[in-house]
Parts: sequence; structure tokens; C-alpha cells
Amino acid sequence: CAIHRKPYDPCCQYSIIRKVETRTESGKTVLIITNDIPLADFLTVGLSRDQVGVRSAADGQVGFKLAKTLHPSAILLDAGAMPRQGGLETLTQLQGDETTRGAKIALLVDSRDHTCGPAAEGATALICKDAPPPELLETVKNFVR
Repeated sequence: CAIHRKPYDPCCQYSIIRKVETRTESGKTVLIITNDIPLADFLTVGLSRDQVGVRSAADGQVGFKLAKTLHPSAILLDAGAMPRQGGLETLTQLQGDETTRGAKIALLVDSRDHTCGPAAEGATALICKDAPPPELLETVKNFVR
């Protein structure tokens, strides 16, 4: 974590909120909710190059709170387990809250994970997060547009 200068530790309170924010003049903001820090960083850099603002959270609870206050153009939500609250539980919360109900949400899934099933029905899209990096970034950019 940034405070303790150690690798990411999901138990450390300072690791949960990623202070990654980019500003843009396009008016678009994407919220990335994942504890996969390399993935979040890769997507942040790629989207920033296209003048898309990015905020990031490494936890479903924090991501839900950010979604309520930011009203992002799109949300990229890791479908897997995260500290304190997983992606599918966060998706259910986002769908159930009146301020986030209509949000454009892409679930980031592993190609080997077929457990989303009916729980993923509220997502706008499913994006394979283990696709080759150029393909993944292009898919995300097309979703955000």
C-alpha cells in the first residue's frame, strides 16, 4: 500500500481506496472497481489517453459509495471476490439503489469463470478481463463510448 510502502495488502485500510483520478475535458468518467491493481492501472492509462476520466476503488463497498456520488458514465466491475464485498454483491447493490439503477455496467470476468449466471443479468456487458491486453483495452474503450 502507499502508506506502508509494501505490496498490496487487502487487509490494510489504506489499500482499499485507490487515489487514482484522472481529469478530462470530455465529460466522461469511468469508475473501475477491482482489487486487481495491475488491471486497474492498465485500464486507467489506456482510457486516460482517450481523454476519459477514471476513478478507481479496490473494494465493492467503496466502489458503490463512489458510484452514488460520482454518477460515472460507465462502471467496470470485477465479477470476482474482493475485500469486504465482491463484484456480484456490488452489482446487486447498484441495481437496487435508485441513484445507480440505470448505470452502464460491464462485468469484468475471467474466461474460465462461468459462475456469474443469472446474477449478471443486470450488467450491460460482460468483458473478458484475461483477453490479450490490446483486445481488452479496445473492448473497454468501445463499451465506454
